[in-house]
Amino acid sequence: MLLYSSNYLEIYYEPQYERCILNWIDSPPTVELFKKDIAEYTEIALTFKSKQALWLQQKLTINMDSELIEWLEENMNKPIINTILADNFYPLDCNQNYPVALVLGQKEYNLLQLYSLTDGKTDKSLIIEKMPRFFCDEKEARNWLDQWRSSKEVESTKSVVQNEQFQSHKEMKALTKREREIIELKHQGKTPKEIAELMNISINTVRTHWKNIKKKVNIKSTIDFTIS
Repeated sequence: MLLYSSNYLEIYYEPQYERCILNWIDSPPTVELFKKDIAEYTEIALTFKSKQALWLQQKLTINMDSELIEWLEENMNKPIINTILADNFYPLDCNQNYPVALVLGQKEYNLLQLYSLTDGKTDKSLIIEKMPRFFCDEKEARNWLDQWRSSKEVESTKSVVQNEQFQSHKEMKALTKREREIIELKHQGKTPKEIAELMNISINTVRTHWKNIKKKVNIKSTIDFTIS
């Protein structure tokens, strides 16, 4: 869903992931135009309370000096990351990245990787405690973002699974020993006729047991069968 478009920037929102996307279609010729578009992006991300961010910067060539980096940190990074933190997101990896993926051009990505391997001096005033994750490929960035879940979502999933396990255990306890034996034999691939012979009962008795089982348990397709 396209929310904003200028000569240089497109901003999209993907509601299924609550993801705000910043896509530079051309590089702004001035810092003022760059800041104007960034301000639009930040306002949209905060308005929609986005939980994820994807920044596509392959075509961005504007010079990032220390002053501009500090401006970005105060006017975009911090506000957006604080919104993400409010939704209890936890980091995926040991690098303590947040669900923000930044896609660079191949040249810029290679330089970044190379710089990380050197012992070059770093301006300590520009070190950011929490960083986005850097990628050179949009598909890879999207795959990484797709894995993110908030702690609330994780706990909700656990509760659903635990409840289903409890219900399954409760339903199985309601079955008689013979009814459980019938289900086990069906899992082994036995036909109704074979079940009757193995249990030394008539097929009519198997039918009766199965009707009772269906009343007590929500039979799944893997064990449901027709008595004939």
